[in-house]
Amino acid sequence: MKKPAFLTKDWFSRHGITTRIVLLFLVLVIIPFFVMAAFVVGIFRDYNITALGNSAMDSMASVGYQISGELKNRMESSLFAYYNDIVELLSGETLTESEEKLIEKRLNSSVYSIEGAVAGAIIDRNGKVYRVGNDAMAVSFMEEHREEVLAAGGRCCWYVMSRVYGRSEKNSYILARSLNNKEMQHVGFLYMVMSDSLVQDAFGQLQSDEAVRYLTDSEGRILYSSRKEADRDHLDISVLDEKKITDYHLTTLEDGRKVILAGRRIATTGWYCISVIEMSYIMQRALALLRPLLFIAIIYVVFLFIMLYMLRKYVFRPLGTLKKAMDQYAQGTLDSMQIQAVGEGELRSLSRHFNNMISRIDVLMEDYRMEAEEKNRQKLRVLSAQLTPHFIYNALNTIKWVAVLNHQENIQKLIESLSYVLMNAARDDEAGYCVEDELKLVENYAVIQKARFMNFELVIEKDENCRNCRIRKFLLQPIIENAVVHGLGRGKIKNTEIKVKVWADEELHILVEDRGVGFDVEEWRRKPGKKEEHTNIGIHNVEEMIHMEYGENYGMWIESRPGEGTRVTYLLPVVRGKKHDTDNYSG
Repeated sequence: MKKPAFLTKDWFSRHGITTRIVLLFLVLVIIPFFVMAAFVVGIFRDYNITALGNSAMDSMASVGYQISGELKNRMESSLFAYYNDIVELLSGETLTESEEKLIEKRLNSSVYSIEGAVAGAIIDRNGKVYRVGNDAMAVSFMEEHREEVLAAGGRCCWYVMSRVYGRSEKNSYILARSLNNKEMQHVGFLYMVMSDSLVQDAFGQLQSDEAVRYLTDSEGRILYSSRKEADRDHLDISVLDEKKITDYHLTTLEDGRKVILAGRRIATTGWYCISVIEMSYIMQRALALLRPLLFIAIIYVVFLFIMLYMLRKYVFRPLGTLKKAMDQYAQGTLDSMQIQAVGEGELRSLSRHFNNMISRIDVLMEDYRMEAEEKNRQKLRVLSAQLTPHFIYNALNTIKWVAVLNHQENIQKLIESLSYVLMNAARDDEAGYCVEDELKLVENYAVIQKARFMNFELVIEKDENCRNCRIRKFLLQPIIENAVVHGLGRGKIKNTEIKVKVWADEELHILVEDRGVGFDVEEWRRKPGKKEEHTNIGIHNVEEMIHMEYGENYGMWIESRPGEGTRVTYLLPVVRGKKHDTDNYSG
């Protein structure tokens, strides 16, 4: 299928920025606006769902908190049986006539002093009923729930009469609890019948046309409805999972209506305060936006044409003039032509900046030339510096062969060791440096120091699988030097050894141990400065080098006590590398 002419690359290349911006406005602004306008109704609907859902959650939380508080007050009021000797009277085996009248009197005065209480009853262990009020139905209703109340162990239980006798305009709520004496023995039951004012008052504060409010039990049976004419006896609350009870839900009722359902559980009773908002109400509000959206669309299109006119006058034309001037400048000399300032604001500033750029080019080119000359001089200095170590190695090699010809084996070994140490110091192949290189370095360093002090032996134990493990140069040598010079007291301790052990598992381990004079590590850490004609710079440098190279998970640990020697442990990562041969160095 052939592309339209205005979508081809050649068409774009033939037209200027004005045409391109107009086309981009059409594609990226105008067309998307009309497309997005089609979704505004849906977006507004979603906004209403969120707003009404959150509002419903807040209102149900408020109602639930109020009802829960009222229930708590009623439960606290039911403790009157313990405060006015009723439980003590019920604890006796038999009651006299005067005691029975006293129970009835105190029950009567206590029940009617509780807000919302319309009746009450106490049943002793012998089944005798002491009743206040005319709601005899409550006692017979609670017969089947006695075991549940008794199992609660004195805690309050709530029941709704309508659960058995059907819904009515006004429900009755029964508070039931087992009465126990000081020995926690059951002595009777207390029933209090409450009017539904505690529910009516809580829900009555909410004035809303868009929602129907319900109070249901844990199984969804409706205990209260804000709709005067009952339309159902049961509500599907299966979506109100206790783990997600803090959010509203979009669901479909059994009759097919889509609704927003928001609920709050009352922990005391397990009841639910529920708000139901029908989606049809939200759609009516969303469709009311169509007329203002159409008006906004017309205003927006007019605004776009005005903006395009302003862009053409203040941007496109000055840019065309600036482009023409730059094309003319490209045909002139770099240091003589200047662009005349055009346009307003940023475009005029752009012209001035371009002129400044011309002046800066010469300066930058001169700086670049001088920098290149300086780099060449530095290369010559580096080449000259490399001649010095080569001359030293060659001179030491000559001295070594003179010692060989004169059968001076000690001098020959010392020169060979010194040559190796100097050679490793001048090596620049840090990436190929391995454990074997460092061990050979300390061996040669020990040869030189043994010739000086003649009081120790260097013992090296190593696993063969560690030889090609990469390591930073001069990680071991400073520790060996401290062991020889300071640990062995500059030759004062005789016939001892410095032990180096290297092995690897998941990490690389190195142990350096001497049997020298030792030192107080904590004091050394507190005062890391110069002491007794030597400094600790080498050790600190090794620690810093390990942390910089390998990170904080690796390091070097020193264990020492005065008179007990020193033990230095390294923990390094295992990095395998190719072994570099440095034995046959030649100048």
